[in-house]
Amino acid sequence: MAKQTNNKYANCMNHNKTLDQLQLVFRKVFGKPDLTILPETSARDISLWDSLTHIELISEIEDSFKTEFLLDEVMQFTCVNDIVNCLDQKQPVGSNI
Repeated sequence: MAKQTNNKYANCMNHNKTLDQLQLVFRKVFGKPDLTILPETSARDISLWDSLTHIELISEIEDSFKTEFLLDEVMQFTCVNDIVNCLDQKQPVGSNI
């Protein structure tokens, strides 16, 4: 039981770390150093987030996290949490991204 609890804690820590790093990418792409994203943040919440910026954002996320998204994955993104969950699945728990 303790191992499962520790694994949940590690997953939560990894999720928070991913969200923190993702926030830095959002700030860079949107040119807003004070931008704060939440798991529920979507394109509707950021006025500069249009289709062209979306492509730039995905590219910058891939570069920052040293990964690549499949088209099907990108098509499923409706909010920041979807991106975080996808990234967490691609990164080992506790990894240094």
